[in-house]
Amino acid sequence: MMDKEQVMSVRPLAADPSGSDDEEATEHSNKLIQRRRWARFGFSISICILVICALATALSLTVFNIKDPIVTTNVFKVTKLVLIYRRTLPAPGTNISLVVDMSVKNRNMVSFKYDNTTTTWYYHGIEIGEAEGPAGLVKARRTARMNVTVVASADQISTYPDVIDDLSSGLLTLSSYSRIPGRVQVFSKKKHFDLRINCTITFNISSQAIKEQECMS
Repeated sequence: MMDKEQVMSVRPLAADPSGSDDEEATEHSNKLIQRRRWARFGFSISICILVICALATALSLTVFNIKDPIVTTNVFKVTKLVLIYRRTLPAPGTNISLVVDMSVKNRNMVSFKYDNTTTTWYYHGIEIGEAEGPAGLVKARRTARMNVTVVASADQISTYPDVIDDLSSGLLTLSSYSRIPGRVQVFSKKKHFDLRINCTITFNISSQAIKEQECMS
Protein backbone atom coordinates (compact mmCIF):
# COMPACT_ATOMS: atom_id res chain seq x y z
CA MET A 1 0.00 0.00 0.00
CA MET A 2 1.41 3.17 -1.14
CA ASP A 3 1.80 6.00 1.38
CA LYS A 4 0.12 9.15 0.39
CA GLU A 5 2.38 12.11 0.27
CA GLN A 6 1.12 14.76 2.46
CA VAL A 7 1.92 18.15 1.15
CA MET A 8 2.13 20.71 3.83
CA SER A 9 1.86 24.33 2.81
CA VAL A 10 4.11 26.68 4.69
CA ARG A 11 2.78 30.14 5.24
CA PRO A 12 5.26 33.05 5.39
CA LEU A 13 5.52 34.74 8.75
CA ALA A 14 3.49 37.90 8.87
CA ALA A 15 5.41 41.10 9.73
CA ASP A 16 5.05 42.27 13.27
CA PRO A 17 3.07 45.54 13.11
CA SER A 18 4.37 46.63 16.52
CA GLY A 19 8.03 46.52 15.28
CA SER A 20 7.25 48.76 12.30
CA ASP A 21 5.62 51.30 14.57
CA ASP A 22 8.69 51.35 16.80
CA GLU A 23 10.98 52.10 13.86
CA GLU A 24 8.77 54.93 12.69
CA ALA A 25 8.61 56.37 16.19
CA THR A 26 12.40 56.18 16.54
CA GLU A 27 12.92 57.85 13.16
CA HIS A 28 10.45 60.60 14.06
CA SER A 29 12.15 61.11 17.42
CA ASN A 30 15.56 61.42 15.75
CA LYS A 31 14.19 64.00 13.33
CA LEU A 32 12.76 66.01 16.21
CA ILE A 33 16.08 65.89 18.07
CA GLN A 34 17.92 66.96 14.91
CA ARG A 35 15.48 69.83 14.36
CA ARG A 36 15.91 70.99 17.95
CA ARG A 37 19.68 70.89 17.58
CA TRP A 38 19.52 72.97 14.42
CA ALA A 39 17.09 75.37 16.09
CA ARG A 40 19.45 75.78 19.05
CA PHE A 41 22.40 76.24 16.70
CA GLY A 42 20.51 78.87 14.71
CA PHE A 43 19.46 80.62 17.92
CA SER A 44 23.07 80.66 19.16
CA ILE A 45 24.28 82.07 15.82
CA SER A 46 21.59 84.78 15.98
CA ILE A 47 22.63 85.74 19.51
CA CYS A 48 26.31 85.93 18.45
CA ILE A 49 25.40 88.15 15.49
CA LEU A 50 23.36 90.45 17.73
CA VAL A 51 26.21 90.69 20.26
CA ILE A 52 28.73 91.47 17.51
CA CYS A 53 26.44 94.13 16.02
CA ALA A 54 25.88 95.70 19.44
CA LEU A 55 29.62 95.67 20.15
CA ALA A 56 30.40 97.18 16.73
CA THR A 57 27.81 99.91 17.31
CA ALA A 58 29.20 100.68 20.75
CA LEU A 59 32.76 100.86 19.41
CA SER A 60 31.72 103.08 16.51
CA LEU A 61 30.07 105.50 18.94
CA THR A 62 32.94 105.52 21.44
CA VAL A 63 36.42 104.27 20.56
CA PHE A 64 36.22 104.66 16.78
CA ASN A 65 34.40 107.98 16.98
CA ILE A 66 37.47 110.24 17.04
CA LYS A 67 36.71 113.75 18.27
CA ASP A 68 38.73 116.93 17.99
CA PRO A 69 40.69 117.82 21.15
CA ILE A 70 39.86 121.24 22.56
CA VAL A 71 42.53 123.82 23.41
CA THR A 72 41.83 126.73 25.74
CA THR A 73 43.93 129.43 27.37
CA ASN A 74 43.68 129.75 31.13
CA VAL A 75 46.08 132.45 32.28
CA PHE A 76 48.44 135.05 30.79
CA LYS A 77 51.31 136.57 32.72
CA VAL A 78 53.61 139.48 31.88
CA THR A 79 56.85 139.60 33.86
CA LYS A 80 60.31 141.15 33.77
CA LEU A 81 59.11 144.31 32.09
CA VAL A 82 61.68 147.00 32.86
CA LEU A 83 60.28 150.51 32.56
CA ILE A 84 61.87 153.93 32.35
CA TYR A 85 60.61 157.49 32.16
CA ARG A 86 58.29 157.39 35.15
CA ARG A 87 57.54 153.74 34.47
CA THR A 88 55.81 154.40 31.17
CA LEU A 89 58.34 153.17 28.58
CA PRO A 90 60.10 149.79 28.24
CA ALA A 91 63.83 150.14 28.71
CA PRO A 92 65.81 149.73 25.46
CA GLY A 93 67.71 146.47 25.10
CA THR A 94 65.50 144.63 27.62
CA ASN A 95 63.15 141.70 27.24
CA ILE A 96 59.63 140.92 28.38
CA SER A 97 58.57 137.48 29.57
CA LEU A 98 55.13 136.48 28.33
CA VAL A 99 53.73 133.31 29.88
CA VAL A 100 50.80 131.41 28.40
CA ASP A 101 49.01 128.72 30.45
CA MET A 102 46.95 126.50 28.13
CA SER A 103 44.83 123.36 28.52
CA VAL A 104 44.19 120.58 26.03
CA LYS A 105 41.07 118.50 26.62
CA ASN A 106 41.13 115.04 25.04
CA ARG A 107 37.57 113.80 24.51
CA ASN A 108 38.61 110.47 22.98
CA MET A 109 38.82 106.98 24.47
CA VAL A 110 42.51 106.79 23.54
CA SER A 111 45.47 109.10 24.17
CA PHE A 112 46.19 112.23 22.16
CA LYS A 113 49.88 112.56 21.30
CA TYR A 114 51.14 115.99 20.34
CA ASP A 115 54.44 117.23 18.94
CA ASN A 116 56.37 120.35 19.91
CA THR A 117 54.06 123.32 20.45
CA THR A 118 54.75 126.79 19.09
CA THR A 119 53.65 130.13 20.53
CA THR A 120 54.34 133.43 18.78
CA TRP A 121 53.63 136.93 20.11
CA TYR A 122 52.85 139.98 17.96
CA TYR A 123 52.50 143.69 18.50
CA HIS A 124 50.43 145.30 15.74
CA GLY A 125 51.46 142.50 13.38
CA ILE A 126 55.16 142.77 14.29
CA GLU A 127 56.62 139.52 15.62
CA ILE A 128 58.27 140.22 18.95
CA GLY A 129 59.04 136.69 20.18
CA GLU A 130 58.51 132.98 19.69
CA ALA A 131 59.04 129.85 21.79
CA GLU A 132 58.49 126.11 21.54
CA GLY A 133 57.04 123.77 24.12
CA PRO A 134 57.93 120.08 24.49
CA ALA A 135 55.96 117.24 22.95
CA GLY A 136 53.67 115.28 25.22
CA LEU A 137 50.61 113.11 25.67
CA VAL A 138 47.09 113.70 26.95
CA LYS A 139 45.53 110.54 28.35
CA ALA A 140 42.10 109.34 27.32
CA ARG A 141 39.23 111.49 28.61
CA ARG A 142 41.68 113.75 30.44
CA THR A 143 42.79 117.39 30.33
CA ALA A 144 46.46 118.38 30.38
CA ARG A 145 47.91 121.82 31.09
CA MET A 146 51.02 123.29 29.52
CA ASN A 147 53.00 126.48 30.05
CA VAL A 148 54.90 128.27 27.31
CA THR A 149 57.14 131.22 28.13
CA VAL A 150 58.07 133.60 25.32
CA VAL A 151 60.88 136.11 25.75
CA ALA A 152 59.84 139.14 23.73
CA SER A 153 62.08 142.01 22.70
CA ALA A 154 61.21 145.49 23.96
CA ASP A 155 63.16 146.93 21.06
CA GLN A 156 60.82 145.19 18.61
CA ILE A 157 57.88 146.92 20.28
CA SER A 158 59.62 150.27 19.89
CA THR A 159 59.79 149.83 16.10
CA TYR A 160 56.05 150.43 15.78
CA PRO A 161 55.52 154.06 14.64
CA ASP A 162 52.65 154.84 17.05
CA VAL A 163 54.08 153.06 20.08
CA ILE A 164 54.22 156.31 22.03
CA ASP A 165 50.48 156.76 21.70
CA ASP A 166 49.87 153.23 23.02
CA LEU A 167 52.30 153.60 25.90
CA SER A 168 50.94 157.00 26.92
CA SER A 169 47.58 155.36 27.59
CA GLY A 170 49.24 153.14 30.18
CA LEU A 171 48.00 150.03 28.40
CA LEU A 172 49.62 147.74 25.87
CA THR A 173 47.79 145.28 23.60
CA LEU A 174 49.55 142.17 22.30
CA SER A 175 48.34 139.14 20.38
CA SER A 176 49.50 135.53 20.45
CA TYR A 177 49.22 132.57 18.14
CA SER A 178 49.70 129.03 19.47
CA ARG A 179 49.85 125.82 17.45
CA ILE A 180 49.67 122.25 18.79
CA PRO A 181 50.02 119.52 16.13
CA GLY A 182 49.11 116.00 17.20
CA ARG A 183 47.32 112.77 16.40
CA VAL A 184 44.92 110.16 17.74
CA GLN A 185 45.29 106.52 16.70
CA VAL A 186 42.76 103.72 17.20
CA PHE A 187 44.29 100.46 15.99
CA SER A 188 45.12 101.13 12.31
CA LYS A 189 42.93 104.24 12.13
CA LYS A 190 44.92 107.43 12.62
CA LYS A 191 43.71 111.04 12.55
CA HIS A 192 45.95 114.10 12.63
CA PHE A 193 45.03 117.39 14.26
CA ASP A 194 46.46 120.87 14.06
CA LEU A 195 45.10 122.70 17.10
CA ARG A 196 45.37 126.47 16.90
CA ILE A 197 44.35 129.32 19.16
CA ASN A 198 44.62 133.08 18.72
CA CYS A 199 44.50 135.40 21.71
CA THR A 200 44.60 139.13 22.35
CA ILE A 201 45.52 140.60 25.71
CA THR A 202 45.65 144.11 27.10
CA PHE A 203 47.77 144.70 30.18
CA ASN A 204 48.68 147.61 32.42
CA ILE A 205 52.24 148.72 31.69
CA SER A 206 52.94 149.87 35.23
CA SER A 207 51.44 146.97 37.22
CA GLN A 208 51.79 144.38 34.43
CA ALA A 209 48.31 143.14 35.36
CA ILE A 210 46.12 141.67 32.63
CA LYS A 211 43.09 143.88 32.02
CA GLU A 212 41.46 142.07 29.13
CA GLN A 213 41.95 138.81 27.30
CA GLU A 214 40.07 137.21 24.44
CA CYS A 215 40.82 133.96 22.66
CA MET A 216 39.45 132.14 19.64
CA SER A 217 40.34 128.59 18.56
